[in-house]
Order: sequence, then C-alpha cells, then structure tokens
Amino acid sequence: MKFYLTKAAQRQAESGEPRSQDGARARASTASAALDESSRRARSRRSVGQAPAPTATAASAPAAPPPPISRSKPAKGVIAIGGVPRVDLLPPEVRAERHAAVNVRRAWTGVVGLVVIVGVAGATAAIYASAATATLASSQKETSSLIMQSAGFSEVNTVQNETDLVGAAVRVGGSTDIDWPSYLAKVKATVPNGMELATVTIDSATPVVAYAQATTPLEGQRVATLTFSSTSSSLPDVPTWLTSLRTLPGYTDASAGTVALSAGVYTSNVVVHVDSEAFSKAYSKEGK
Repeated sequence: MKFYLTKAAQRQAESGEPRSQDGARARASTASAALDESSRRARSRRSVGQAPAPTATAASAPAAPPPPISRSKPAKGVIAIGGVPRVDLLPPEVRAERHAAVNVRRAWTGVVGLVVIVGVAGATAAIYASAATATLASSQKETSSLIMQSAGFSEVNTVQNETDLVGAAVRVGGSTDIDWPSYLAKVKATVPNGMELATVTIDSATPVVAYAQATTPLEGQRVATLTFSSTSSSLPDVPTWLTSLRTLPGYTDASAGTVALSAGVYTSNVVVHVDSEAFSKAYSKEGK
C-alpha cells in the first residue's frame, strides 16, 4: 500500500513540530487517500473474478498511521527539497569584527613567540659570555702566576740579554774579517819560480766604514786591496803571476805595476782587489 503525503504533511514530518489544525488536515487527507486506494483495488479484483474483499466505510475504517520519515542529512551536492529554510541575518560588521579579533589573536601569538625566541637567544648568549669571562679570568690568573715566577730569574734574564748583546757586537765586528795569514799563504803559492815576495800592503774595509770603491767603470766591487812587491834576479814573469792570482778566494781583478832594475835585481809591483767572498765568516752564525 502506498501513501502520498502532501507538502504540508511532508514539512510537518521533517520539522517534527506538528500543529493542531495542520496535523488534523494532514491525517484526514491521508485517510481519504488510503480509502480511495482500497476501493480501487477491490473493484479491480471483482472485475477479474476474484473474491470480493471486505470493504470498510469511511466512518468505520481506522486512519492508517503515516510511515516514518527518515531525517537523515542529504548527501553533499544534493538539494534537499522541502528542507528547513535558513537565513543568516548576522550583520557584516559583526563578521568583520570577529575576523579582526582572529587576526589580533594571531598577531599576539606571533609577538609572544618572538619574545620567547629572543629570550632563549639572550639566555644562550649570556651563558656563552659567562663561559668566556671565566676562561679569560683563568688565563689572566695563569699569566700573573708566570710573571711572578719569572721575576725570580731577573738576574738570569739580564745576563742573557748582555750575552746576546756581546754576541751581536762580535758578529758585527767580525763581519769584515779576513784570515790574512792563510790568505797570504795562498798568495805566496801563486808566485812564479825565480821570484820572491818582498812586501805586502793591505787596505781592507772596517765594520763601521764602507770601503771606497773605484771610479773606473771596468773595475768591480771590492772590500780590500793588496799591493805586492816581488824581486827576482832575472826578468820577472809577471803575466804568469797575474794568471795564477785568479785562483784566490774573492778575486775581483789584478793589475801589474812597474818593473825596475837596480843593482842587478828586478823589482815588480802587482795590485789585487778582492770582494766579500774573501771574508772568513768566523764570527757569524753561518761560520759556526
């Protein structure tokens, strides 16, 4: 059996709040529809030869209760026909005020978070600063202790400084030293046979005065000048001697002087210039 509800009955069933007059009208309409359907089916059965079904008058037939109506929420995307109408009468100013309140709460939350971060950073920096201060105080204390301990060795430090000063003076004073005995022995070995070394004149640099250099363009730098005088009974072989002098340490250049004959004896002069390679370096650190 099917029941057809009017729109008023459907709205009444969905709202769940029946009204006195509307409810009575809805029930009467439902009962009338049920009786008409029952009479129609009885007439159809008699027309096909079936046994007649007992009929009931409108007064004696009880009103059939309407079937339960589900109040489940409509699915999304489906328009509910006959639903409860809703109207949002909230002013826009109230929504704007609520939205502003939400923004204010978010802003205050950000401010509180920033304050927390700054506080944590400040606390961390304070901890590191305290540790650095403690380390500095410990280092200063250790330095003061070392200074106090070194004060007991002040005399030793004085002697050490004086020793260093004397050593520096020795190195400066011996910077132009040439081992002349050994050097003259090498010069004597270069004298040719038949000639004898008679006199030697030495002019060398000093630690405090620079040695005068030659003005002749072809002469090299020198730190000392040696002038030799030799004698021989025959004509001296000066060119051979000049060639042998090139083997001397620090040799720069050499030149022959005059050759004189007196009482059967030949006297010849030779001038030799030497550079810094002739220094002995006995008093420098490199020479030790």
